[in-house]
Amino acid sequence: MTLEIERRFLIKNDNWKEFVTKKIFIEQGYLSKNLDDWIIRIRSYDNEYKIALKKHIASFTNLEYEYSIPHEDGATIMSNLSNTIKKERFLL
Repeated sequence: MTLEIERRFLIKNDNWKEFVTKKIFIEQGYLSKNLDDWIIRIRSYDNEYKIALKKHIASFTNLEYEYSIPHEDGATIMSNLSNTIKKERFLL
């Protein structure tokens, strides 16, 4: 079993940007609609596709299982989603 513990922080200014060592572009979409049940997400980054199954269990903790899927399958699934989210992740 894999547990994910969500942590979010409010950033007061842009001083952190000088410490960025890598930027990752992420596109993701959801195949599930009900947030009270298992959430099924597909994500693309670094030319790879991963599918994740997530279930909220308590407070800021989720069960999370993530699996790589073939590039062609991931691209097909992503191209058939009506809405996707694009974001950047910064490594410091």
